Amino acid sequence: MKNIFFILITLFLSGQVLYGQLNNRVHIWGEVKNPGVYELPAGTSIVDLISVAGGPTGYADLCKIQITHRNEKINIEKINLSKYLGKGNIKSLYIIEDGDVIRIPQNWWYKWRTMITVAADIAIIANVYYWYKNSR
Repeated sequence: MKNIFFILITLFLSGQVLYGQLNNRVHIWGEVKNPGVYELPAGTSIVDLISVAGGPTGYADLCKIQITHRNEKINIEKINLSKYLGKGNIKSLYIIEDGDVIRIPQNWWYKWRTMITVAADIAIIANVYYWYKNSR
C-alpha cells in the first residue's frame, strides 16, 4: 500500500496525472502560430492540438501533416486534415498519442511566394548592375 501511494504522489508531482486523467506530451512544429511542446489530456484530437497551438498559419498545408510516433519503433504517418475539415470525415480525425511529433509543412503558396521574392531581388540587383555599368 505504501508503494502505491508513493507511485501516485510521484506521478502527480511529475504532471502525469491530473485529477485521475493521463496527459499526453506532444510536439507540434511547422506552420502553427505557437509551435512547441504541449501536455494535453488523453483522447485529444489533432484539431484540438492545432487550436491550442494558436491555429494554422496562412501558409499551412493541412493536406500533408506528418505525424511521427515514438513507440518501440519510429513510425511516420501522413494525414490529410482537409478531408475532415471539408467533408466532416470522422475517420480522418486523428487522436494524438503520448510522444507524438506533429509537423505541419508549408503549402505551395509559400514556396511560390519565396521564389517570386528571390527572382525580384535578382532582377533588382541586375538592374542596379546594368545602370552602374552604363553610367560610367
